[in-house]
Amino acid sequence: MKFTETSVPENFITEAKATGLLLEADDIKRFAELFVAGVSDALAVVKTKDTPTAIVVPNIKGDPVMAAIVEYNDNSDGEGQGNWNYYWTFDPADLDGKKRYDVYDPQMCAVINKRGFEMFRVKFPTSDTCAKFGTIFANLMSDLLQTNAKEKEDFIVEHEGYFMASAAVEDGKVVKSFLPDGAMKRIIKDDEATEKAA
Repeated sequence: MKFTETSVPENFITEAKATGLLLEADDIKRFAELFVAGVSDALAVVKTKDTPTAIVVPNIKGDPVMAAIVEYNDNSDGEGQGNWNYYWTFDPADLDGKKRYDVYDPQMCAVINKRGFEMFRVKFPTSDTCAKFGTIFANLMSDLLQTNAKEKEDFIVEHEGYFMASAAVEDGKVVKSFLPDGAMKRIIKDDEATEKAA
């Protein structure tokens, strides 16, 4: 299923309206794109080879709803180069041992806002609006996957160029995933090539 065909855009519009902002379906599509790209940009800035790093999207209580994680896999056998593993998660347990940044951190917001302006000339009403919208996006995606998960069948949501999310029921438990698409992974990996060329 395409992201634009899910209930997320409509529900996002409703939640944004409660904050006094009138948005349309195209705005939600653009926000999903700039948010995933912006968080990827931010992770590329703060990542280190020594410690797995996460940017956490919390709910209003401060509990993690979703997080973007990057970790470096060193090729210890000496053959070939190491590589970056980049994924998003809904499972707070995946944050154990990670260096964490909050998406509401001004440094994170600045990077995401810059990406929004570069992609769509978007200017948010306040510096942390992108983070508040990120919380709405994370909650709605988590709920969508939770609601549609079934036994022995993957429920898949795609937004080409940006992400593929899926959910299934395994051993009676809902397992959700959110994988950045190739273009987003290149944001994390490309500066590695730049470092080698320098």
